[in-house]
Amino acid sequence: EETLYKNPIPRQDINQIVANARALKRPVAIATSDQIIANGQDTDLVDYFAFARQEVMVSDEFEHLMLMNRFFK
Repeated sequence: EETLYKNPIPRQDINQIVANARALKRPVAIATSDQIIANGQDTDLVDYFAFARQEVMVSDEFEHLMLMNRFFK
């Protein structure tokens, strides 16, 4: 696989997106350069991933990745 383009999202924006999702009690997925993981799943997130024929990968590493990585659109 080859990455054609990277567009990092500012850390402050990521923190706000995750905080907003938590306030709404909704799961959220984040994308690093290597993977996409979520902190949970619901029907809307599963349906969104299904458009790309992907499955939601829920990971206990979500919080750790939030601290350690850059995220992409």
